[in-house]
Amino acid sequence: GDTVFGDARSVNSVLRTFETRITPAPAVLWFWVPIHALGCAFVAYQAIVTPQPKLAMLISRIDPFYATAQILTTAWLLTFIWGTTPALWAGTGVLALLVVCMLTICLRARLGQTTRASLLEYVVIDCYFSLWCGWVTVFFVVNLATALYASGWRGESWTEDGWACAVVSLA
Repeated sequence: GDTVFGDARSVNSVLRTFETRITPAPAVLWFWVPIHALGCAFVAYQAIVTPQPKLAMLISRIDPFYATAQILTTAWLLTFIWGTTPALWAGTGVLALLVVCMLTICLRARLGQTTRASLLEYVVIDCYFSLWCGWVTVFFVVNLATALYASGWRGESWTEDGWACAVVSLA
């Protein structure tokens, strides 16, 4: 439904309230499903597989940032769904921190630069964190555009279409 708790709304309803030229279609939010499925696989993989020293070291390098990323994701959701201008700006700040956290994970895990022990390990580490990092980066830009729009900014000196092109290029 559209109500999560109290006066809060869903992510989709907030995005529709402050729709910009780069607001994703509602179906795009389903992209979270494979990200969360891979997250469950990542956690299960750690619980099931007896880690070799190389994997154990990798997990120890990313786990603190992984926990932080989960907390930031939850904080963003609980902030964004209030749908007020201050909440949208706070959400933008949280997503900026999340992007930094995800980029740190990507660098520490050496995504795409290291041969993994198995295809499964590649999927639950490289694919998972690459997808999540990419999606969070795109959603940071969407959140920023939403916050700017909610604040009344319409891209003075440029058209909204011009700003949309610039922002999408940046992402």
